[in-house]
Amino acid sequence: MVKNTNKSLKLIKPIISKRIIAFLLNILVFGACSLALYFATLYGVFATGFNYIDNQNYINEVKKDNNLNLKEDLTYQEYEKVVNKFYYETYPDQIFNYYHEYDERISSLTHAYNVFVLNLPVEPTVEYYQTEYFKYQQLSDGSFDVNAKAIQISGSGKRYEANMQSLFYMSYSHLKDFVYKFDENFKKANDQNVLFERLSRTVAFIIPYIAFYIVIPLVSKNGSTLFEAKFNIGRVERKNGFRVKKFQTLIRYLIAFIIPFIGFYYFNLYSVILLTIAPLFLNILVMIINKNNYDLLDLICYTEGVDVSNSLIFKDPKEEYIYYKNNKNIYSDEEYVNALSNIDKIDLTISRDEKFKENDDKKD
Repeated sequence: MVKNTNKSLKLIKPIISKRIIAFLLNILVFGACSLALYFATLYGVFATGFNYIDNQNYINEVKKDNNLNLKEDLTYQEYEKVVNKFYYETYPDQIFNYYHEYDERISSLTHAYNVFVLNLPVEPTVEYYQTEYFKYQQLSDGSFDVNAKAIQISGSGKRYEANMQSLFYMSYSHLKDFVYKFDENFKKANDQNVLFERLSRTVAFIIPYIAFYIVIPLVSKNGSTLFEAKFNIGRVERKNGFRVKKFQTLIRYLIAFIIPFIGFYYFNLYSVILLTIAPLFLNILVMIINKNNYDLLDLICYTEGVDVSNSLIFKDPKEEYIYYKNNKNIYSDEEYVNALSNIDKIDLTISRDEKFKENDDKKD
């Protein structure tokens, strides 16, 4: 049996723009299907057969009662007012007990407020009893009253307002955590809905992924996804250029599944950006800057993309041998094919005269 033909003679790389377009179209259609399936699962299953809607209504009601839906661009006075009401009217005993268990030096609710809202020291000293914005009240004997609300240090200007806003917004943003700790019904409703949403995202991610990235590539002759097939893009083994194996295709998309799924499952700003969106753009970047246009999964699975319509793709050396044997009138014999594989690549950076001169120097 003859040795397989140099793969560069039988395989043509696909146009990089087509690969990128196919990649993005696959993501777009997959994302649209996932989004539709997510809402179908959440509202078609959990909102009807479970308590998702009732839970959400209770969560929204508690947030509204405690003013937990304020925007992020308000003045510090708006957040201060909500925090004060929450500490001194809504959950005073619970907050004090929580902080006292955390630090036994906390002697009152106001002491906790001074420390954890105003960022003052637990045990003030002459050297350290104030910040740039608040200070403890000092008694006649020189000691400091930690149980009296700290005095605000006057200031003005954009920097002062921005820092005060940041100070109180930080405490405001943690109020929901306190509600979660102190309100058992809120905790139960929140936990159930988080579970329902994660299960819905799991279903919405896995089912379209299996269809788009497992079933279609495995059924495809050349391991192509939906839009890769539309653009005649296939995949081969990198070493000899034979058709990609089914197990390679399966491993390829199982690897591609793990990281984006984690980001989609937890679905917060950081997880989505770092684990779902970033890998997609990184994959495109690697494809562009790599001289062979390998994407990340090609590098991992030792495969490469080819233009199916302009390439000769064989299953194995036997299939390749039979093909060339039956087409001797079209393709040259083995010696000629091997000779072609050894031809120097044309270097357009060297002129024809310089090339001849270089050859003459070698002969001398």
